[in-house]
Amino acid sequence: MLETLGVKVERIGLWTVIHLTGELDLCGRPVLTNAIDQVGLAPRPRVIVDMTEVWFMDSSGLESLLRSNRWILARGGRLVLLGLHHRVRKILDITGTFRAFEMVESLSDLPD
Repeated sequence: MLETLGVKVERIGLWTVIHLTGELDLCGRPVLTNAIDQVGLAPRPRVIVDMTEVWFMDSSGLESLLRSNRWILARGGRLVLLGLHHRVRKILDITGTFRAFEMVESLSDLPD
């Protein structure tokens, strides 16, 4: 399977930031799921998914984000999307899932 999504994980204060690069599609979905599964094991996880370098997302990528958000929320945590590309934002708008996520435009806007 061709991997179309790069991932890098770092800690910034209380937050774990998952930096994604490339396409969040069927091939990239396992990469995101694996990263979320690892960082989401902490009690009350605080996760930022940095999507500033994600220029394409399909329905399987969206489903993975929704699933990740539900899982993190169920653990008493927070999942925040950072820096959505206009194409990705459009998918959230069209599908009506935009309001399902907490979002920020830059790391300097990190919530408490």
